[in-house]
Amino acid sequence: MTINYRNASLKDLEQLVRVEQSCFNPKKYHLSSKANFHHMLTKGNTEILICQINKQICGMSVIFYRNTSSYGRLYSIAVLPEYQGKDIGKKLFQKTVKSIKKRKLKGMLLEIRADNIKHKERYLKLDFKEMRKLKNYYPDNTEAIKLKLEF
Repeated sequence: MTINYRNASLKDLEQLVRVEQSCFNPKKYHLSSKANFHHMLTKGNTEILICQINKQICGMSVIFYRNTSSYGRLYSIAVLPEYQGKDIGKKLFQKTVKSIKKRKLKGMLLEIRADNIKHKERYLKLDFKEMRKLKNYYPDNTEAIKLKLEF
């Protein structure tokens, strides 16, 4: 079994959409389309890190950067269900932090569903701080919690 972490490219579009659709329920999350991923890879100020096992993408993290911000924003991190529990998400998160630090930014921002207690607690243990709540953020009107990690 060959495990490889790298930046995504346009040839990965179909697999990126497959991971997105397999990991996120469209009733709870705004999903990115093939066109969205194409834009992120060609015109967006975005970095998509992927984990491949035997040439199949099994996980990804999507990081947004803004010229007007000194923080990277972790937009999403996803691991196919059959690969969860194997430290792929943890390694993608570590590589995301490393990538943001490489740009000499102050830290990382992210939003998480207010009802996702398990992941909220995980981020708080990693020294993220709660900034504020965002009402009706998700498609099902669940609020989001905006978190920040300072480096």
